[in-house]
Amino acid sequence: MLVSAAAAAVLHNYIPAAVASDDDALDEAFYASDNLPPISDNELSKELPKQAKKTKNPIDPRYFLAGGGCAAFSHGIATPFDVIKTRMQSDPAAFDTGFKDAAISMVKTDGPGVLLIGLLPTLIGFGVEGAIKFGVYESLKPVVMSLLQADDKFIPYLVASVGAGAVASLMLVPMERTRIKMVTSGEKTGPLGGIDQLIREEGLSSIFFGYTTMLTKQVPYTVTKQVSFELFATSLFALATSSSLASNEDTRLLTTVASAFFASILACTVSQPGDVILTKTFKENEKDSPLENAIAIYEDKGISGFYAGYSARLAHVACIVTSQLVVYDVLKQMLGLPATGA
Repeated sequence: MLVSAAAAAVLHNYIPAAVASDDDALDEAFYASDNLPPISDNELSKELPKQAKKTKNPIDPRYFLAGGGCAAFSHGIATPFDVIKTRMQSDPAAFDTGFKDAAISMVKTDGPGVLLIGLLPTLIGFGVEGAIKFGVYESLKPVVMSLLQADDKFIPYLVASVGAGAVASLMLVPMERTRIKMVTSGEKTGPLGGIDQLIREEGLSSIFFGYTTMLTKQVPYTVTKQVSFELFATSLFALATSSSLASNEDTRLLTTVASAFFASILACTVSQPGDVILTKTFKENEKDSPLENAIAIYEDKGISGFYAGYSARLAHVACIVTSQLVVYDVLKQMLGLPATGA
């Protein structure tokens, strides 16, 4: 209707007066051919803003809410794994006999409560980081796809996840630095107390110390996790659809869990070197130079140094990512959003 009305206006303005001597007759003949009622210029001017309002806003707060909820939940339940992994990375000489022995030794020495050190900053930090990471990622996808005019979704998804990871890292640095300090030193102060102490001792800018190093961990982690999950979920869902299984709720959940698990393995492996560098940077308060710290790790332990605590972190990340992405999909659907890959 709107297109026909616009065309009528153009014809009305440019058809010679001799041909369009009878405006009303011309309008009636034009609209009769489309079986559409005539529309005045005033009505057309009102209709255009209505159509513009129908353009979808790429920022949907439901993605931020689902992302924050799933991240806080998944990182919270995985705190014991993270404590063990961080201790193994920060003191490899003391915990060099494996994940299980490290856990037993820590509990015997410091009690069961040691496994929950850093829980509060974990919930706060990763809750905010998850909201930003998932929300910005979902918001950027349609924008980047529109800008790049790309038929293949991989590059737009990649660009969106890099941007989301970089922004989310800025939100995470203060809490993650506090958590690592608490775990490696044994201090049991709350997250705000830890940040206050950092500001008093080193100044306000100190709470963002390690941002560059954080990027070496979080950007590969975010990109691999989100993009691979999208690709795995889409492929498995398409396979289920072709097998006439997509309508089965159990099958749909299975594809989500499988996609999340595969994504967790890739995300852990790709981001492991950055995680080791980050722990060294925060523990020793080293210069925020990923390259210099990477060289120091290599000179000390070789390539294997970048995979210190890998077994503990793999269990940790598999638990986090699998539960996080499954909960994210569940929360999305509860909020009226489509499941990933659907």
